[in-house]
Amino acid sequence: MKSEDDRKIFNFCSLYSSLLLLLVTLAVKCGDGESVSFSKHYMKKGNALLEAGHLSDALEQYNNAIDWDSSSYMAYFKRATTLLALQKSKAALPDLNKCIQLKPDFTPAVISKASILLKQGLMEDALKYYEQALTLDPGNKEAKENVKLIFSLWAWILMADDEAENGEIFEAMESYSLLITYMPWSKELREKRSEVYLDAKEYDKAVGDLWAITQLVPDSTRVFYRMSSIHYSMGSLEEALGDSRECLKLDHDHKQCKPFYTKMKKLNKQIQAADYFIVQQQWDKAIAKFHSAMRTEPTEYAHLIHIKRRLCHCETQAGNVNEAIAICTEVLDWEPDNVVALVGRAESYLHSQFYEEAVQDFQAAIESDDNKRTREGLRRAEQLLEQSEKRDYYEILGLSRNCEKEEILRAYRRLAMVWHPDKHECPNKEAVEKKFILIADAKEVLADPEMRAKYDWSLRHKNTHQDL
Repeated sequence: MKSEDDRKIFNFCSLYSSLLLLLVTLAVKCGDGESVSFSKHYMKKGNALLEAGHLSDALEQYNNAIDWDSSSYMAYFKRATTLLALQKSKAALPDLNKCIQLKPDFTPAVISKASILLKQGLMEDALKYYEQALTLDPGNKEAKENVKLIFSLWAWILMADDEAENGEIFEAMESYSLLITYMPWSKELREKRSEVYLDAKEYDKAVGDLWAITQLVPDSTRVFYRMSSIHYSMGSLEEALGDSRECLKLDHDHKQCKPFYTKMKKLNKQIQAADYFIVQQQWDKAIAKFHSAMRTEPTEYAHLIHIKRRLCHCETQAGNVNEAIAICTEVLDWEPDNVVALVGRAESYLHSQFYEEAVQDFQAAIESDDNKRTREGLRRAEQLLEQSEKRDYYEILGLSRNCEKEEILRAYRRLAMVWHPDKHECPNKEAVEKKFILIADAKEVLADPEMRAKYDWSLRHKNTHQDL
């Protein structure tokens, strides 16, 4: 009796399990059908939005379609098409791969992938997919044309590389630019063109190509370092610092970016401090900061010339005549038409009584920038030069007209020690020699009684003539 009850319970459980399995199976089948239905609904909406040009809205609908039916190759293809229209080729490529995986004989997806690979400069891979498209559709015009194009592009790359290697800069520039119209996402071509731009000293264009590479390559530390180096060599310190910061965001301990950034940050701080002291007219402090900056960066022309321009101004304002002449001369060796350096050196020449040299500098400054300050400076220099040409030997030696011979000799010895060409610190040795000769002439005339008598008579005659 007990075994009969057990059999009844067992049969009931078996029936219950079978019914439950049937219900689950029916639910899944109904669910699959419902999913496909919803997916088609979103596909239809997406197609209408895509046709109307509402790309972002269309993309959202295709996302929904794939969420409901992840086996729809057409949903992946449509989403890829929309992403390409939004210029998001990186995101489109996985969708095209999935589409081809689901339907290997779907020619439009194969051609779209080949097109992306070609734009990336991956010509061998692109050729493989174009040939696959021709296997599926032998008459496909786009695939045929691009197969021919790829072989032409290979030849053009070889030609461009030869031009660059042979120093044919502008020809190589044109060749790489033509290639980039077909392969705009090729980091290799953009890097090659950037080097040609650098050879042509078109630094902004070179940086533009390198920046494009950072948008194509996830790990761009090497490129950011290169951009930073170029900006730094251009004298664009803020931009160079920005590039290095981007490099350090990707690799905090980058072996090139980190020390370079530290150096630039120090230099920038020193220059900013010097500029602050200039505003405060604290010339000696500004000069000290600029000298510190030159120790931080002793070789790079773009930064040295900027620092030395400012130093020329500071030394002139501080009244450091010899230092001003020396540093302004260095600036003018690099930039002969630099008005600030010309005027600064001219003012220092006036303080040193090198009037002829001051006149020349003011005249050169006027040729570059004819303004009130340079005209007034030239007028003063010409007046002082005219007065100096009268050669008042007493004034040259700093003596009165009734001085004794011993006073003349003492004055000469004192001034000769100061203005001897081997001892004077002024970098303009020619002007120093002229001054030294003038001092010697004054001593020779005034120390000789007969020559002094004739000179005194000529001075009295000159003054009488001027009074008349």
